[in-house]
Amino acid sequence: MSIFDIFGRKRREQERLDKERLQREADARRKAEEQRHADAQRRANEERRKREKAALEASTIEPFVFNSTSHQRYQGGNPVMGLQQCGRTVRVEKNTNGCPGYRLQPGKGYIVKVFNDDLNKPNMSDKPMVVVKKTPEMVELRGFPIEAQTPFGWQEIDYSVYGFKVYYEKGKVAKCVLHMYDRNTWIEYRKTPQQTATKSTSDPQVSIKAITQGAPFALQFNNITVIKQYYNQQQEIIQLSSHPIVEVKRQVQNGNVEITIKDGAELSSKGIIKGNVSFNVPFVYQADAEGNEFGSAEVNNSFEAMKSGKEYVSLFQLSRQKGQIVSFIINNLPNEGNFYYLLILKA
Repeated sequence: MSIFDIFGRKRREQERLDKERLQREADARRKAEEQRHADAQRRANEERRKREKAALEASTIEPFVFNSTSHQRYQGGNPVMGLQQCGRTVRVEKNTNGCPGYRLQPGKGYIVKVFNDDLNKPNMSDKPMVVVKKTPEMVELRGFPIEAQTPFGWQEIDYSVYGFKVYYEKGKVAKCVLHMYDRNTWIEYRKTPQQTATKSTSDPQVSIKAITQGAPFALQFNNITVIKQYYNQQQEIIQLSSHPIVEVKRQVQNGNVEITIKDGAELSSKGIIKGNVSFNVPFVYQADAEGNEFGSAEVNNSFEAMKSGKEYVSLFQLSRQKGQIVSFIINNLPNEGNFYYLLILKA
């Protein structure tokens, strides 16, 4: 073998080794590039999941029930009508099955509800809303245009004029604010400690059922809410500057029920109710599944009373609701066919 053959063989061997080295280097670069691409894709997916999670958290609110003990209305930034010491139940529920009366896709947003605990009925129609802002201390919801069922068929209503803010303290709901932006009006639903002056000397264990069966009893109410209720469903809360006390009692078995108003000059001067009431009529007793009791008596609910030209009480009710004794009196003024007064008495 000549020296040229030896050199040629070595050259070819070196070329083979160089080619294999270059291939290994190319394979390493390709694998490194694939790894960089996989890492970038993984990071992008993680960032996307974080953004989606943050967006979901920013658009959600934990459903809750808030039992408000007082509320204050504001108009143009000024408090009006005074602080109302009465119960309202505020609910924010997930929209899982839409909302009756609206063409609302299931799963979109939440349903905001407010109930009047004194009258045992909704305080407003249900309002579909979505979360528009969220911080650790506050969540803001807002209505949106939606088709609603009306006496004239399905019509689009712009509920963006309604807003609802929920304020938190230490992770718990502290107050709720219902906004009516088109009227520059809002209502704050709060929890306030009851004052000593509103405590009752009534027996908290009094039996509503026994009262309806004629048993003697004695109750005292220091907290009075007066509602001027129009027959067209509108209502107006009448403000009182005084603090009348109402005593309700029956002294003997099957005797008269006597309603005595102390310090009631303001009630009389405003024409809400002129004086004391005494009656002896049957009661109707009812109880619901939650343990609430109601004893109702139609005192003078007749056509003759309406035409008599005299003031008369048409309905009296004693109830135990959520463990609290509450009484209702419906008083009618002479020759007045547009409204009546509803007196709500609490301990």
